[in-house]
Amino acid sequence: MIQSEEQVFSKFEDSKEYVSMREYYAYRFQIRKQNTPSILNTARSFQQYVVDMYVKIERQRLDFHRKRQKLIRTEQLQGVMDSVVEGEAKGSNLGQRVILPASFIGGPRDMKRRYVDAMSLVQKYGKPDLFLTMTCNPSWPEIKKNMLPINESQNRVDLSARVFHAKLELLKEELFKKEIFGKVAAYTYVVEFQKRGLPHAHFLIILHPTSKLYSTESYDQIVSVELPDPVEHKHLFKMVRKHMMHGPCGDKMPDNVFIHLQLRLENYQSLTFKDDDDLRDLMKNKHAKKSMLTEFFRMNATDETAKKLKCTYKEFLEYFVWYPGKKLWEVRKERDCIGRIVTANPTKGERYFLRLLLLNVKGPTSFNGVSASTFREAAIMRGLFESNNPQEQCLEEATLFHMPYSFRRLFATLLVYFPPADARSLWLKFKGSMSEDFA
Repeated sequence: MIQSEEQVFSKFEDSKEYVSMREYYAYRFQIRKQNTPSILNTARSFQQYVVDMYVKIERQRLDFHRKRQKLIRTEQLQGVMDSVVEGEAKGSNLGQRVILPASFIGGPRDMKRRYVDAMSLVQKYGKPDLFLTMTCNPSWPEIKKNMLPINESQNRVDLSARVFHAKLELLKEELFKKEIFGKVAAYTYVVEFQKRGLPHAHFLIILHPTSKLYSTESYDQIVSVELPDPVEHKHLFKMVRKHMMHGPCGDKMPDNVFIHLQLRLENYQSLTFKDDDDLRDLMKNKHAKKSMLTEFFRMNATDETAKKLKCTYKEFLEYFVWYPGKKLWEVRKERDCIGRIVTANPTKGERYFLRLLLLNVKGPTSFNGVSASTFREAAIMRGLFESNNPQEQCLEEATLFHMPYSFRRLFATLLVYFPPADARSLWLKFKGSMSEDFA
């Protein structure tokens, strides 16, 4: 019989008759050599299973508190006393319901309590002296040794978490028992998880007054921002280069990685107005009808700089800045910016083909650049159906954010609504991304 965490620990703390749902799934996630292969070796399916079971446990814990809400209320003692004096005897007419108690981990009351506890340490022992971060390394031998050769570390979130926890305990022993940085007065830490499931911990350490660092020389003994000597400390040099260095940043990074370019069919831009506005006046207001796309066309027709550049819609943002309040484009003066046109599925019909034209046509001055009744016809007249380039461009974009299942659906949709010139070559190029879950 499986019961919620609160039920198990409040009613049957010493009993072996019941196990909580968390305990049950912790049992399922144990590594057993005699049962290999097991659910632990199902790659991304195991990731999904872990997430689903976590949501299931969390939902059960929430349901436990939700069902008890009618029985629990909170009020100060003085308020209860005053109510009794005034003749109020019903508890249901007093106080407020407890929405989520502090015992629920991750809830607002729990987080506030932890914050206040941490601030109490600062109040008593002073400000932290050291900020230390420990990250999980997927190449740790303990992780590699317990994985199948074809598996990946992000698919074994249970193994990564266990090894990380063991390493974390070793680090705590070094810090607080062996006192490698000196005697510690107090500390607090938090464990967080990255998008791919790898954990990391942040420590705030308050040193004892006898071990505090008062000079730059003291800090230099424990902190280094230089590469170790590659001859004298060969192993340390190799580790620092492998785990603590990354590519260039600074002026190589754009200020707005993606300011998003609107994609709207002609006369389908959004308008805002008040209840008492006269719609006839709104139709006469040229400023209200302006949009990022219509002004892009106008700039290509009237602005000398835009005429010389002859950019596609996506490239235009590298040279001009859009000001929503003024509804106009102005020449960009500082830094780089990467434009991204809002995505459109091939099932969207004309909207998809408009996007296709905007990606490929340089310096357009209106929605209808050629004598065609539809954007699909315009794409055909421009020869965009004669090669795989548009479909390939669409699929390359999709590889960045689509899961394999939705990626396969997109490929099938292209075959139906926008047949490529050579479907086989597209399949061969993207079949790896489309079959990741099967592999």
